[in-house]
This record gives sequence, C-alpha cells and structure tokens, in this order.
Amino acid sequence: LTLTYNGEIYNYKELRAELANGGVRFQSDSDTEVILEAYRKWGDACLDRFNGMFAFALHDGDRDRILCARDRFGEKPFLFTSGTGFFAFASEYKALLTLEGVRAEIYDNLLAQFLVTPSNALDHNRQTLFRDIAQLLPGEKLVLNTHDLSFEVSSYWQPPNEHAPSNMPVNDAILTFRDLLEDAVRIRLRSDVRVGSCLSGGLDSGSITCLARGLVGDEAAYDTFTGRFPGSDADEGIWAE
Repeated sequence: LTLTYNGEIYNYKELRAELANGGVRFQSDSDTEVILEAYRKWGDACLDRFNGMFAFALHDGDRDRILCARDRFGEKPFLFTSGTGFFAFASEYKALLTLEGVRAEIYDNLLAQFLVTPSNALDHNRQTLFRDIAQLLPGEKLVLNTHDLSFEVSSYWQPPNEHAPSNMPVNDAILTFRDLLEDAVRIRLRSDVRVGSCLSGGLDSGSITCLARGLVGDEAAYDTFTGRFPGSDADEGIWAE
C-alpha cells in the first residue's frame, strides 16, 4: 500500500487503539499510518470511520486499484483529470494545467456566476471552472483501475436526514450543543506542534478560542492572532480583546 495524503484524521488515536487491539503493530504514532492500516482492515469502509479533513490517494498494488477520497465537508480539495493513457490528480489547478493535453479553457458561464455571486464559489458541482478538470465533491470517493485507467465516482457519505427532537427543552438543547462543540474543539487540539487560534472576535472564533483555553488549561501556551483594520468599520479588535 502506498499513500499520498493531505489533511488530518482527528480521531486517529481511537482508531489506532481499536486496530492495535485487533493485532495491528504500528511503526509510528502518525495518523497517516492509521489510514493505511484502517484500509487494510476495513477496505473502502474505512472512510466511514474517519473524523477529519483530508484528501488522499491510496494505491493498492495487490488489487491494482487506487482509492481517492475527499473529506465529508470538502475542506481539502481533490482535483483530477484524465485522457488517453493517463489519469492525474492534484490539490491545485496549476499542477494539472502543466500536463500535456490538459487545456486551460474555462466555462464562461461558471466564471460569470462566480463573479456575480462569489459566495456561491465553484464547489457545488463536480465540474470545475476549467473544462478539462473535475473535482471530487465533499464526501465522495473515486476508485481507479490501474490496468485500463477506468474509474468510478460515488458518494460515501451524505448529511443525515434526521429531524431534531422538537420537544427538547431549551436548556437541554444548549447543553447538547455545547457538548458537541467542545468535543469538536477537543479532538482538534491534537497536534505535534503548538496550537493557536485565529480570533476575529466573532461568535464562532470567540467560542472556539474560549473552549480551547479551558481545555488546554490556564497555564498552557495558547496564542491568538487577530487581523486589525484600525479606523475602519471592519475593525473587530474590541471584540477580539
């Protein structure tokens, strides 16, 4: 198995413990190795177990296939292109546009749509701005046959279509939401280097920063970084403080 990978599997410690209990012997403490061993154990179903942000391609030499995947919410990009005798993938357009036979022609209508409503971005369809380049959508995987370079794209995850309980008391809803948010922050504090926060002063970054400070403790180093625009209506320095 060979893996090229960008991102982070937040629950890798739990998965590593589960795999180790099943007899897997690890050579490192990395989440990268956990992806490899999870695939070896569960095949493509390993994707159902990953809590993280990632884009990866995993070559399985024994089965003559490459499994490509993008995380559930599309935090990491996965672009790809194919032609006669080749299949290529990258995280940026410019890498693919250097290839012979990959044109830089764009869809004018998609560019116009982006310019009119930039908040729509260009991440809602598999087709990208460039005619010869496609992308995996959030929660999708691509399986490539390395013999004939044929491939299939499918969704491995969809947001659960469940209605929230309408009879939950407000205080219970508040506590439930806080528990979920605190757990999400806690699992993202795992790092090989110091962790800090970009703090705009808004509700989201302020909540994350306050929860993170409580989780790491008052004495631990925890830096915040704020972009300031003094004298401008866009300056949120007072809220960040």
